[in-house]
Amino acid sequence: MKKNNTVIKGILQTIFVAVLMSSHQAMAATVNLDFVGGCPSPCTATPGGNASTSTLANVLGISESLITEVAHLEGDGTDDGFTINGIGETSGTGSVTLASGINYIALKASNWYAFFNIQNVANPFEWSTDPSMWSPVVGSLICPAEICGAARAYTQDDFMSNPNNANTLSNVRGFQVVPIPPAVLLFVSGLIGMVVIGRRKLSGNRELPINSVAA
Repeated sequence: MKKNNTVIKGILQTIFVAVLMSSHQAMAATVNLDFVGGCPSPCTATPGGNASTSTLANVLGISESLITEVAHLEGDGTDDGFTINGIGETSGTGSVTLASGINYIALKASNWYAFFNIQNVANPFEWSTDPSMWSPVVGSLICPAEICGAARAYTQDDFMSNPNNANTLSNVRGFQVVPIPPAVLLFVSGLIGMVVIGRRKLSGNRELPINSVAA
């Protein structure tokens, strides 16, 4: 009798471990994608609650003129070099071609959407609608006031219309964001520095006569 109980206990432990492993595999983490922000549930920042170039511009803090929507998919397939698999699920795979120019994607699920930067466009990516699987940690990024009404940190609840349950993917969009060349950033920062120094010198020169008279 004791031997039978030991055997049964061993079988139950094996089943328990198998269930844990399968559930862990089901909650796939994102691969080759960096979460950059999005429109929390319920999203009211854009008509229809779909991702747009204006919202991505607000998230990235750049001009909308630097962003172009290249592709839009509402089912598994390919559009303008953008391939997605798993629409209607909570995780899946995708890829983009170099020629498409796509370097950001938007995942739309329920009444929210999230933007991701493709780390290496030459490699496939793995996506998930479970915010606990995203990198960097959702709470480490700030939702801009243009989207959230007031600037605040994102939370996982922002991207889960049903608590503790990931929503299924309804559509995806691919965007091309033109990077600002480092030389331009260096020139602009240098120009700002020169303006600040010039103002300080001008302010100092204006104070000299007053000091001289006082002396």
